[in-house]
Amino acid sequence: MAELRVDISFTNNMVLILDCLPSDEMQTGKHLFEALRDLPDIKLTGYCNYLKVASRSEFVEALAKVLRLCEKNWPILHIEAHGDEQSGLLVGGNESEAFAWDDLANFARECNAACGHNFGLVLASCHGRYLESRVRATEGAPFHFLVSFEGKILAGDAERHMVRFYSMLFRTASIDESFGVLPPEASVFRSHEYFLREYGRHYKRALMGKGRELTIERQVSQMMKMPLVAEYLGVQKVRAIAKRVTELSEDKYIEQSHRFFHGGVPVPYWEFVGYLRSLPPAPDGFYEKS
Repeated sequence: MAELRVDISFTNNMVLILDCLPSDEMQTGKHLFEALRDLPDIKLTGYCNYLKVASRSEFVEALAKVLRLCEKNWPILHIEAHGDEQSGLLVGGNESEAFAWDDLANFARECNAACGHNFGLVLASCHGRYLESRVRATEGAPFHFLVSFEGKILAGDAERHMVRFYSMLFRTASIDESFGVLPPEASVFRSHEYFLREYGRHYKRALMGKGRELTIERQVSQMMKMPLVAEYLGVQKVRAIAKRVTELSEDKYIEQSHRFFHGGVPVPYWEFVGYLRSLPPAPDGFYEKS
């Protein structure tokens, strides 16, 4: 089987802690900042910053500042907040206001575009993993990576895990080693893995081998149901069109990569296609889902 060499390089020069928790609760964001600031042998001046927000409007203002910073920096944004499956992040004091998952994804996408796909996001909130469902392979990636939690998480546990995560990052400058110290309940979403999985599935189901043959037959069948197409084009021309639109295209692949990775291509086209061709045949049920 061919090897797939993926460019997963990540540049970071700043961690921004955005504390959205009520002031009468455990101040995990402030404690995290102080713990990181006090790490020995690490100079964090200007590298690790903390900001407290007390309302949704302040949160929006803070996000605008983060976006401006992304134009000349490569930050990880760490958000401490409550989270709700349906509503999104709950920010502010006792009268918490919702900030929808879709709005957070759109904001993150702008940040990631501004810093060349070097935007990392950590959600220290309950149900933060819901943000993963807002990623689309046909749009720009909202982040290089997302660290989140699927259900509820105790504040003390999150703080302890995050201190280990960031201290490893500060000491080694390796995001892979840093992910390795996270607990099992933490979810790590990496955009390059998502993109290659989604487009790999699409190529195998619709553009290569048996998947392409089935796609062509479906397209011909659908087009020939249209009376004008059947009369004026006929099955041979329709089949030729279907073959043309399902051809592999390096230009399309690069366009798709540039759109998702904000100008980058993590895997050369021919390596990607060669890897897919080296995979064993998929079961019949795989193609039925296309």
